[in-house]
Parts: sequence; structure tokens; C-alpha cells
Amino acid sequence: MQACHLALVVGLLSFHLHGAPTLGLVNVTPITAVIGTPTQVTVTASITDPALIPGGANLLQLNPDGSTTILGVLHDDGRNGDAVAGDFVLTLVVTLNAPSASQIQLEVSAAFKGVLQRIKSPIVNVFFQSANAPQAAAAALSSLLIAGNISNALNYVGPAYTSVLGALSQQGLNVLASILNNAVLVASAGDLRIFRSAFLAPDGTTTTIEFSMVPGPSGQWVINTW
Repeated sequence: MQACHLALVVGLLSFHLHGAPTLGLVNVTPITAVIGTPTQVTVTASITDPALIPGGANLLQLNPDGSTTILGVLHDDGRNGDAVAGDFVLTLVVTLNAPSASQIQLEVSAAFKGVLQRIKSPIVNVFFQSANAPQAAAAALSSLLIAGNISNALNYVGPAYTSVLGALSQQGLNVLASILNNAVLVASAGDLRIFRSAFLAPDGTTTTIEFSMVPGPSGQWVINTW
């Protein structure tokens, strides 16, 4: 009893001296998956506070009815998906699946010495989509370019290309739309999709154009390199 009491006192002193424990960055990879396909995702959480109770970091799934499901305990032992033991980046690999287009919400909940309530991370999402979601996004962007609807087209490109679209003439937008329409998926890895398209220049020469797409924070695919 005395040992437990002493640990509580030490925890409380640490809380008052250093403030409430905090969780660092929480990441999930990949953030997209195909509907009806069991998909392994890796969740990592940076937790450097020494007050973390060993085995006290849980991964939660937030359910539509407001309840939560514990998917497992994050660990830092260099095994089962954890990259480096003892680097304060805790990891858990879980398999997720969804029967329809939806998002699965995940959250890390950690217990610290001397703190009665668990500390929770911001919610991270895994988006289950149709297998052709990137191609559908490219087709939607093409239609918007042909219509000259730049404001909505910007939702499908990364920040580096917002000024480029605004500077193009309608003819240029139409050429870009044609490239998108002719694009073929050539590589896929995690949340990265690489496309290639043949472009016929005015002088009759054919050039191969390559661009890549990644999902944004909402799961919508955007062009990030061209």
C-alpha cells in the first residue's frame, strides 16, 4: 500500500511540476483501403513522457453508436511492425475492413502514472473506398477543367498547383483534361498512385506525361506531383 501511495504522490508531483502528460503525433498508414478488402494498417504514436504506464497505450475504434472497441495495445519493442525498440514511437498493426464506402475512426488512449483519466489523441481516419477512387477523382477533375470550374477543380490538386490552374487558358485546361482522360495507372504503393498518359504535341510528337495522386485529409484523391 505504501509503495502504491508513494507512486501516486510522485505522479501527482510530476503532474504539477510539468503539466498534464501529452501524446505526440499519431499516424496511420495507409489511410485508404478498398471496400470489402481486409487491409493491414499501421498506427504509430509518439509518446516520450516517462510517466506512461507500460502497456498503457491502447488503440481504440470509435463505433457509430458512440461506443469504443479496444483493437490492441501499442508497443515499443521492435517487433510486430514496430520499427525501432525503445525509440518512444509506439506501434500497432491491425487489420480493418468495411463492407461499404465509409471511414473507420481510430484514437490512441494512454494511461499515465498519477493521472486518473486517460489521455486521448486526435481522431485519425481510414477511408474505405471503391478500387477506382483515384481514377474517379481524375475524371471529376477533367470534367471540371473542361467546364472551366477552377474553384472546384482546386479540390483535386495539391497546393503547388493551385496557381498553375488559375493561370491556364481554357485551351490549356482542355489539354490538361485530355491528359487526365487518357491516363493509365502504372504503379500503386500504399497511399500513392502513379499514372502515365500519352500527350500528342502540336508538332506531332508524342510525349509521356507522368503524375501521382495521394489522398488528402478527407480521403479525396489529389494530384501531388506532375
